[in-house]
Amino acid sequence: MSREEKLERIKSHQRYHSIEIEPELVTPGAHPLGELRQVLEHVKLPASAEGLSVLDIGAWDGFFSVEAERRGAERVVAYDLTPEDHFGFARVKELLGSKVDYVQGSVYELRREAVGSFDVVLSVGDLYHLRYPLLALDRIHDVCDNYMLLETHCLDHCVLLDDGQAMTLERIDPRLSRIPLYRFYPANELDGDYSNWFSPNRRALEDGLRTVGFEPTLLSEWGDRIAYKAEKLEGVPEYLQETYEGLFVRDADGVVRNACGRTRPARGSSDVEPSDLSGVGTR
Repeated sequence: MSREEKLERIKSHQRYHSIEIEPELVTPGAHPLGELRQVLEHVKLPASAEGLSVLDIGAWDGFFSVEAERRGAERVVAYDLTPEDHFGFARVKELLGSKVDYVQGSVYELRREAVGSFDVVLSVGDLYHLRYPLLALDRIHDVCDNYMLLETHCLDHCVLLDDGQAMTLERIDPRLSRIPLYRFYPANELDGDYSNWFSPNRRALEDGLRTVGFEPTLLSEWGDRIAYKAEKLEGVPEYLQETYEGLFVRDADGVVRNACGRTRPARGSSDVEPSDLSGVGTR
């Protein structure tokens, strides 16, 4: 395909991501190439992904999928709700001669039996769009063999009050950053987008990742965004061990027990004493 033909194809469709097809030939996206490359720096996608399998959740037209392939990933799956030609992924794949596989599906339906397992899972700009964020993390844990790179909106530096004013948790009360919090956006309060549901603070993100079986390491914070590397832990995820989410069976003695059982010491639910929270919300 000639450069002129590629240019015509690029111009014919507006995209979400800006993707470099070849030097000085970039798809017109809502997010410019420079911005997306900065996100790559924040999430620390390995410069060499040689031999790795990578799952890109919420791939849209494929910027992060293509980048993983360019960095040498052995297998890349772009995963999203819509058909591959809806946001232009199919056209980008054709223009690049890419071998990235596209799988249509919901994050809540992720299963090893359906998509296999992956060394690295990318969840970039997805979590706050999910009505059931912990369920999504459970499903990601099931298909992740090594670690997840997670980037999301974060509450600590951007709390939207009921009058639309943006505030930091620190300014409202310094103690709030020490307890796990989610701000629920039932309509389009966050960025005018009805698909934005929850914004967690750092503590909620880290505690949530640990309960589903990941150990988070903070990579970067900028503006109202945050990025983590979440390494998969060995053993049964914490939420299955002593909650009603686990598998319950009747033992030979007739007693019904959680079949998972506790495999590691329980973590404290919070290091904030109840007395420390007196006066929160009374100003």
